Formats: sequence, structure tokens, C-alpha cells
Amino acid sequence: DLMASLDPGESAKTRRSTRRSVEAPLVEPGRKNCIFCGTLKRKVPNSSTKQSTSQLLTEDAEARLRRAAAIRNDERILISIASTSSLIAREVHYHKHCYSSFTRESALVRLESSS
Repeated sequence: DLMASLDPGESAKTRRSTRRSVEAPLVEPGRKNCIFCGTLKRKVPNSSTKQSTSQLLTEDAEARLRRAAAIRNDERILISIASTSSLIAREVHYHKHCYSSFTRESALVRLESSS
């Protein structure tokens, strides 16, 4: 039991949290962490391998990312990309799986039609 493992003088409010922050990953030049999940390597679904990040290199990919963030109204991503006019110049990185999940057209169409 978690509560039993606490020191008698320590309350749940005074304990330091060990949870990982859910704040937006920063978009900084040279930072190779995924803009979506914030990690450098990601486990490939149904595999024991890990996927490295790729750099955003085309204007089309940037436009899709910005459009998806706007449709999803994803504040974490919108805040992360708002401070820059070119995500290519800022060397934004992503995992291919994270990018394709976030920008999947069928999901975006459903979101647009439901709003």
C-alpha cells in the first residue's frame, strides 16, 4: 500500500512527484527528441526494436503537422510550434509512427466533421 509506505510525518502533498512531466517538448535547434512524445527512441509496435527520430525536411510535412495541430486543437503542439515560422529551420524531429498517427487524414476528417 502506497500510503502505508509513507513516513508518518510525510503527507501526500509534501511528497515530491516522480511522474514525468506532460509539458510540451521544446522546439529547439539541435534537439532530436520527438515533438510528439518527447523521447529520443521509441519502441516500434509489435517489435523489439527501437525507432530513432527523423528530421522534418519538407514544407509539405510541416504544413500537414501545422494543419493537424490546428484541427486537433492540440495546445501542447500548438504552443511548441507557435514560436517559429519554419519548423524545418528549427530542426524539428519526430518518430515516423508518431507523425503518421498525429497527421492521419481519416482521423482529421472525422474531427473536422464533428466540430
